[in-house]
Amino acid sequence: NNLFKRASELLKPGGKMCITDWLKDDLLSKEHTTKYIEPIEEGMLVALPTLAEYQKHIGNHGFRLLYYEDISKNVAKTWDITSDSIKNPALWSLARKHSNEFIAFLKSFKAMRAGFKSGTFRYPAMILEKK
Repeated sequence: NNLFKRASELLKPGGKMCITDWLKDDLLSKEHTTKYIEPIEEGMLVALPTLAEYQKHIGNHGFRLLYYEDISKNVAKTWDITSDSIKNPALWSLARKHSNEFIAFLKSFKAMRAGFKSGTFRYPAMILEKK
């Protein structure tokens, strides 16, 4: 919400911005939310919006959505790579010395990978134009 407010203040009418963000699917069952989304939100310390929520903010701040593309498949390999990198025992040892939040963060990489594969977690690119 603050992003759109600030961008609206900075851009002139016709000005454009491109953003990417993590979104959860608009129509998730409670089961899918619990299984796929909640572990991501807890580990990454985020509250994932839906596209519908994004569109509300876009409209409320004087923007229109010009372009939307779900690029999840293009970035999904990121979570394969990070899932492999967190297999390092030294990383887990470091996490145990620091905090439960650090441990939850490392665990959330697996959740992000599962979310992408299930389609409940998405990564779109959007182009917005100020009206």
